[in-house]
Amino acid sequence: MTKQSEQGHRTVDILASERGHDTQNYSASHSECFAIFNKAGLLITYSTNLQQVLHLPDDVVAPNLPLAELMNHLVLNTDKHTNQKQQTPHDNKTSVHNAFKDIEKGTIKRCDLINPAKQQMTVECHHLHDGSILYTFKIAPPLPYTRDETYEITEQVFSALEDISVGFILYDKHGKFVFCNARHRELYPEVAHMFRPGTSRQDILDAYWDKVGDKVSQMQKGAKWNQNSLSPRGDKERQLPNGRWIQISEKKGKAGGIIAVRTEITELKAHQSALFKVNERLLEQAQELEIASEAAKRATEAKSNFLATMSHEIRTPLNGVIGMAQLLRDSDLNSDQNTQLDTIITSGQSLLEIINDILDMSKIETGNVELEETTFNLLETVEVVTAPLLSLAQDNGLYLKTNLDENCPKYIKTDSTKLRQILTNLLSNAIKFTLSGGVNLSIKKLAPDDPRCCDFTKKQEQNLDTQGFLNINIKDTGTGIAEDRIETIFQSFTQADNTITRKFGGTGLGLAIVKNLTEIMGGEIKATSKLNFGSEFEIILPLNPPDHEEIAALEEQHVEQNEADCPALDILVAEDNIVNATIAKAFLEKFGHRPTIVMNGQQAVEAIAKTSFDLVFMDIHMPKMDGMEATTIIRSGDNQPNIPIIGLTAEAFKERHAHFKEIGMNDVLSKPFTKQQLKGTIIKYMGTINQQRKADPSQPSRFSSNMNEAVLEEELATKVSPKMTNLPDETGMPIGSDEEYELMKSQIGDEVIVELIGMAPDTINAQLDKIKEGLSSGDNDVIYQAAHTLKGSASSMFAPRLAENARIMEQHSKDMAAAGDYLPVILQTAEETISWWNSKLN
Repeated sequence: MTKQSEQGHRTVDILASERGHDTQNYSASHSECFAIFNKAGLLITYSTNLQQVLHLPDDVVAPNLPLAELMNHLVLNTDKHTNQKQQTPHDNKTSVHNAFKDIEKGTIKRCDLINPAKQQMTVECHHLHDGSILYTFKIAPPLPYTRDETYEITEQVFSALEDISVGFILYDKHGKFVFCNARHRELYPEVAHMFRPGTSRQDILDAYWDKVGDKVSQMQKGAKWNQNSLSPRGDKERQLPNGRWIQISEKKGKAGGIIAVRTEITELKAHQSALFKVNERLLEQAQELEIASEAAKRATEAKSNFLATMSHEIRTPLNGVIGMAQLLRDSDLNSDQNTQLDTIITSGQSLLEIINDILDMSKIETGNVELEETTFNLLETVEVVTAPLLSLAQDNGLYLKTNLDENCPKYIKTDSTKLRQILTNLLSNAIKFTLSGGVNLSIKKLAPDDPRCCDFTKKQEQNLDTQGFLNINIKDTGTGIAEDRIETIFQSFTQADNTITRKFGGTGLGLAIVKNLTEIMGGEIKATSKLNFGSEFEIILPLNPPDHEEIAALEEQHVEQNEADCPALDILVAEDNIVNATIAKAFLEKFGHRPTIVMNGQQAVEAIAKTSFDLVFMDIHMPKMDGMEATTIIRSGDNQPNIPIIGLTAEAFKERHAHFKEIGMNDVLSKPFTKQQLKGTIIKYMGTINQQRKADPSQPSRFSSNMNEAVLEEELATKVSPKMTNLPDETGMPIGSDEEYELMKSQIGDEVIVELIGMAPDTINAQLDKIKEGLSSGDNDVIYQAAHTLKGSASSMFAPRLAENARIMEQHSKDMAAAGDYLPVILQTAEETISWWNSKLN
């Protein structure tokens, strides 16, 4: 190495030490290099990538290369890499030389150049202690677009700005006009001619205010906005002289200057004005309603006093009418008279129930409610309450679970009617305000020393029985109640918030009634809740045990009912759901009756025409002909027009039940029904049945004894093995309910439950096949009917998730795309449900 080179390398090492850099990094870089020239302007050392970064010829870079020659090569090679139009003019060459001379003299320490490859390059110089000069060359990162692409994008941006519906204007950092679109010119016609590049923003603003003159206030055109034309005005609304309203939004750009947007809001301001007037009217109406509310409260107090006074006057004659009608029933009447008499009794009892509800409310308000303590079976009472509500919950896609602890007494003594009312109100509320998930009802016995009862026990003045207390807990996963509303929900005419009445309905009296009835029965109720997570209501009632004589009398009544004068009857069951039909058939045969099963209303009408029956159980929703049409035909026909017809439905609303009775049904039994409810319904109509038999002693059953089996086999002929997909479940419901399974098994026995489970897969697959057929043919009704039948079968066969999937498919039946997308979900659930059934058989 020459002495001059050694000196140069030492100089580089010193510089590297001073600047904290490793000189080897330059050699490895493709975008940075360096060169050191001595006092005489000769190259003494350089990075190995100097030639590569600067795009110089091979024989140029060498020690003692003059700085002027390096500059010449940079300019000349730049020209070689560009076309004729883009070649560097002589002036530019001179500028490059001058830039390097200025750097060498120390006048400037940095300049930007273009290297031969048309890359932006920054040159910096560092004067070293020994008089030599270090030059560093750094290539800027490449631009994302070529020059032509940049021009094209610029044109697109300007075109878009012209097309937008808002006014746009841009000023540079010196407050000079750069650009505005046509919309901005349209909004400011007074100064549109001034929107030229270079025009001062202050001149434009001054000219605008001079043109507008007295049309705006002095304050608006004052120094508050315009004293500094380089400052943006933020966001404001303003009405223009022509009456139009605009919203002004001005921001400072990152590169300086002002970016401003003008949006017309004339229509919005008109709406705001209209809303302001509406709001004023609403405030006036609110005051009027407040006055009316006070008057209504006074009227309610007067009503309560009136109803309390008229209680006996209303009830006494109605009880007389019903009592005399019941006595008249036992006299010698023909069939028409019996039917008419039954109508009187049924209507009278319905009217009595309504009046009793109204009077109970008035009694609660006046404090005149009386307890009627009786001994009753707790489990049976709970089943009577939950049976119709279970159907309502399932129709809404919810579960309703009941758990009676094993320590609960079989019989208790209290007011059973009021207990049913309490349970019905709380469970109905829980279902109504629950959109997903479900409701749990649990009942258990608490010892007197249970911590939950200590405070309650202290409040009681009388001595409490040592058997303890009854704890009733109802928990839902519903909308919940805000903490600040918990204390008010038990007040009359109060709900959790003001939107509930509009969304869910109701008067706000239900919980007030529950609280009052609970306290009248000697208990207390507490509520806890978390908004959007659900609510929990806990009731503690004194547990009054009946004595042995009362229990014996109640059990004797049950024996009398079980052994009532109820001979074997010929009963027609019209039910398209095979599972429900099988359950009804098993119950009826267990009672000693002879059931005949048909699958739709048309078959029911034909069966009545061919033979005589004692009683008809008629499902409401069936294919071909529904139960309502079949009932109308039977009532208007010549064959047993007065036969008792009991409607079977999963609809739990009283209005619908009343409608079914209006079209000719004697009564309605809500599904799923219990064995006791079915038997009680039959016993209820034994009087009518006996009257019919007296009128027509011979009632041969001419239907084939194999009809039931033939009908069932026909419905189960088709099997489907759908291809399943592994899809997640979103219902949150279990595949099967062990509780319902065990309860059904205890009621109908092992043989029948095995028979049901054996036929259930075929029933399910048959309905799935019909859904597929409906999807293939585009028949919405076929999909709906199959999903409806599938829902009932799954519900009856303790399969809540499949029942919920079928309910959702019902909703999708009008939308072929949604139904098709949901098919894999219901197929997978069906497969898992069948596996669960098979596990029960094993």
